[in-house]
Amino acid sequence: MSTLETSVPDLVTAAPGPLTALRRMLRHPGAVFGVVVITVEVLAAVFASWLAPHDPLHTYQDYVLSPPSGRFVLGTDEVGRDVLSRIIYGARISLEIAAICVGIAAVLGSALGLLAGFLRGATDAVIMRAMDALLAFPEILLAIAVVAILGPGLNNTMAAIGVALTPVYARTVRSATLQVAESEYVRAARVVGVPGWLILLRHVLRNVQTPIIVISTVNVGTTILIAAGLSYVGLGAQPPTPEWGSMLSSAHNYLPDDWWTATFPGLAITLSVLAFNLLGDALRDYLDPRLRGVG
Repeated sequence: MSTLETSVPDLVTAAPGPLTALRRMLRHPGAVFGVVVITVEVLAAVFASWLAPHDPLHTYQDYVLSPPSGRFVLGTDEVGRDVLSRIIYGARISLEIAAICVGIAAVLGSALGLLAGFLRGATDAVIMRAMDALLAFPEILLAIAVVAILGPGLNNTMAAIGVALTPVYARTVRSATLQVAESEYVRAARVVGVPGWLILLRHVLRNVQTPIIVISTVNVGTTILIAAGLSYVGLGAQPPTPEWGSMLSSAHNYLPDDWWTATFPGLAITLSVLAFNLLGDALRDYLDPRLRGVG
């Protein structure tokens, strides 16, 4: 995150158009890999009920811990549920968690960052000291603390992760806002008497959207990883919900003999996090004018 946060303020300057950025990104192998994996994951989440060969909650008592076969492509778990079907439905849950958590963090953190960078003074000091206090804890530890207070469960997990990711947005948006607030067009708007709230929405917010998009892309992968970690320790999604971290938690007792029960959910998490991180890095490279090349 440190590299991303350091370079993000420069993203408020002229960025290429969407089509130009897309063409450049498609020449980036990591971006192509990320787009392919994310596309497959989104399709699996949207069409899970059509793509899953079995009901993810149905137990086949005669096929408990059955290895990969023609009937169960990725095998079955400790109670006879189809691993492939649970992974497909798990994509839906993981993306839902990521979208809500990143949405909470982006809205809350961006609002705080805009206010801190635009109003400055005491408002800036109070908001940033609060964010510094939250940043003193690793994201996963802060999320665990919040879930421990609220109680385990999917809704509390999403709230906890949203709070844990908020400081990153607040600090980055504040830095970008400070840069935009010193621009000529903002000064001119103030001179002619444009209300501060209108300047904030019309001029400042529009010019700090790019860093928000870049951070959000990377944070989707971070959210999936944190959510899986919370579920693994029993603080996230509760059984029998087909969530990847919960599947890993149930499967670790059956390693190494029944390797498929943990291997495939683990691969799903790994590929998802890697895809979003690679896509986020590519977005940063091609939207940051200091890093992108000509053409």
